[in-house]
Amino acid sequence: PRYGFPDIRHEQWRCSAAKAAAHSLPRKLDDAGEALDFEDEDLKDTDASNSVMRKTMAPRKSLKEDIRVWGVKHAGCRFCGGTGTVRGTNPVTGRAKKVDCSSCKGKGYSGHVPSMPVLWHESRELFESLWAYCRQDVVAEEALSERLVDLTPEETQIFLMDQAVNERGFQLDVAGVEAALDVVEAECADLTKELQVLTAGTVERATQRDRMKAWFETQGLHLDNTQKETIDGILVGSDYRGRNLTPTTRRALELVKTLGRSSVSKYTKMRDWACPDGRVRGGLLYHGASTGRWSGQGVQPHNFIKGSIKDMEGAWSAITSRNREGIRALTNEDGDPYADVMEVLSYALRGAIIPTQGHQLYVADYAAI
Repeated sequence: PRYGFPDIRHEQWRCSAAKAAAHSLPRKLDDAGEALDFEDEDLKDTDASNSVMRKTMAPRKSLKEDIRVWGVKHAGCRFCGGTGTVRGTNPVTGRAKKVDCSSCKGKGYSGHVPSMPVLWHESRELFESLWAYCRQDVVAEEALSERLVDLTPEETQIFLMDQAVNERGFQLDVAGVEAALDVVEAECADLTKELQVLTAGTVERATQRDRMKAWFETQGLHLDNTQKETIDGILVGSDYRGRNLTPTTRRALELVKTLGRSSVSKYTKMRDWACPDGRVRGGLLYHGASTGRWSGQGVQPHNFIKGSIKDMEGAWSAITSRNREGIRALTNEDGDPYADVMEVLSYALRGAIIPTQGHQLYVADYAAI
């Protein structure tokens, strides 16, 4: 828009990464180039380019000199003229010398100073390196695309559909996600305190794996790791080590399992990936598997745990009201209570995706695929 360029339609794009994926090659340019035995000059300068790009893409910290210059610009000290020093006298020799300004304490400025702006690594030399990388990046992408056969017309339509789907995205219940995160925070705080009491303070957080394993050793339980599968095998009794668990050890295992639920972290992903309008975009990756199946990025909606919540509206009513007791009172399709609040939250993930106003969601699935 700035230069009056016309909009580029989806049909006008061709993606070298999509083409590589459709040929069961890596999506990453360097890896695809190596798989195709590209010459070195056709590949990106990985180490140098990553260093330059990372340096220029992220804000830098303010240096002392940056802060001083900014302060002097907006509230320079009128006694020292912004230098931070004034003329004084050496009490021993009587000679003149520079001393810190008593008005600004040697800073060069005083009074109200606006917040520092965002600063970046900027220099002609740095940008020349970045531009050279960008030029080479285009050459490498073009070389990859030229080496590969184009997508068929039918597959091109699927790719274009993927672009439309990802640009449209799906709607989140943003307020509900924030409420779920509040529930997670409160529940984690309570369970962590319980774990600290159980271990007599030797373990402060469930993420302290080595400390946790050492504490279990003192209880007569040796763990190779604290992964969910290992803990489940002991808790359900399929692992012989679970036969003689004390109530304290069993509860500690349950706490480690509950506090380590990775599925609950998807609520954080939802918050991070939500656009200002509450929609998640770019969450599906075209031809993510060699069979052509989509894979996911970020929230990964097709990787949610298969739930057993019969009344999803009731569950989300309890979640959005932050009613943990109400959440604990929920039961599954068989009428059995859930193990804990975290389990309910993991099963309720699908309920965070909602239709936009005036629309309705329809759920369909292929059987036995």
